[in-house]
Amino acid sequence: MNNTSMVNNPKASRGSDVLPYTEAWLFGFGLESLTIITLNVLTLIVLTQTYGLRKRTTYFLINLAVTDLFVGLLPLPMYMINIANPVLMKSNAVLYEAFQFLDMMFGACSVWTLALISLERLCIVLMPYAHRSAKLRSYFCAIGFCWLLPAIVGVIGFLPKHGLLNRTVYLYIIFLSLLFIPTATLVISHIALGVKFNQRSNKIRRARQENDLSKTLLIVTGTFLVSCLPFQTLVFFIALDPKYPIQLTIIVALKLLQYANSFMNPIIYWPRLPGFKEAARKLLPSKSKRSARQYLPPTSSSPV
Repeated sequence: MNNTSMVNNPKASRGSDVLPYTEAWLFGFGLESLTIITLNVLTLIVLTQTYGLRKRTTYFLINLAVTDLFVGLLPLPMYMINIANPVLMKSNAVLYEAFQFLDMMFGACSVWTLALISLERLCIVLMPYAHRSAKLRSYFCAIGFCWLLPAIVGVIGFLPKHGLLNRTVYLYIIFLSLLFIPTATLVISHIALGVKFNQRSNKIRRARQENDLSKTLLIVTGTFLVSCLPFQTLVFFIALDPKYPIQLTIIVALKLLQYANSFMNPIIYWPRLPGFKEAARKLLPSKSKRSARQYLPPTSSSPV
C-alpha cells in the first residue's frame, strides 16, 4: 500500500515544492465531504424506504451509495488531516496505513460496483430470461466480491514492505484487478448496450425505459472515468517513476476531482432514475407541508 504514499501526502518531499493556499484546499475538501455525506444519506433513505424502488438492481445502487458515503466519512477527512498536518500523518504509521487502505478499498469497490451494474444491464438486454431467474443470493455474492477483492489486494500490499513480494508485481496486481479489468468491463458493456439498442425499436414502452436507464448509467460511468481515471493514472505513473517532478497543486487538484465522483452519482440519477424523483418528493415535502399549516389562520364555523 506504500505505492501511493508520495501522491497521497500533499506535503511530502518532492524537491522544494510546497502546497500553496492550504486553507482554501481544506475548505474545498470539507465542503466536498459535507456534500457527499448529505446527498448519499438522502439517496440511501429513498432507496431503502421506498417499496417501488426495491428491485434487485437497487441493491447495486445502494452499495454504490454506501461506498460513496464512506468516502465522505473516512478517507476524505483523513486526507484533510494529511494536508493540514502532514507531520502527524507521517509520524503515525497506523493512521497513515489505514488511510491508504481505506482510500484504495472504497475507490476500487465503487468502480467494481459500476462494472457489475453495467454487466447486469447487459444481461437484462441479452439474456432476459436468465436474468429473471437469477436468485437474490447471487446479487449479495456480487456485492461481497466488490468489497472482498479490494480488501485482499490491500492486505497483499503489506508484503512488499517485508520483502515478500516484488513491488512492481504488486503495482500491476493493483492496476489489473482494481482498475483495468473493471474499467474495461464498463466500456465493453456499454458499447454492447449501445449496439443492441440501436437495433431495437424504441416504440415499445419497456424498451424505452431500459434505454433511458442504460443512458443514465452510461452518464454515471462516463463521469467516473473523467473524475477518477486522471488521479489513478497519476498514482500508477508516479509509482513506476517516483522521481518524476510533478506539481503538488496538480496532485491535490486531481484528488479533489476524484473525491467529487462520490457526490456526482446521486446528482446524476436523482432526476433520471425511473421513480426516484417521485419517491424523493414523497419523503421530503411532508415536513414542509406540516410547518406551512402552522401559519394558516384557524377556520371557524361561526359567522363573524
